[in-house]
Amino acid sequence: KSEEEEETSEEEEGSFDPIPRTPEDNETESDDEEEQESRL
Repeated sequence: KSEEEEETSEEEEGSFDPIPRTPEDNETESDDEEEQESRL
């Protein structure tokens, strides 16, 4: 049952969270943080 549950959660996460969109958001967030730090 554990293996099946793991596979299901992985599939759900993949279909729910778009792969191409996640990295873009992360990059934007990190860039903003860097800009704020340099400004301070």
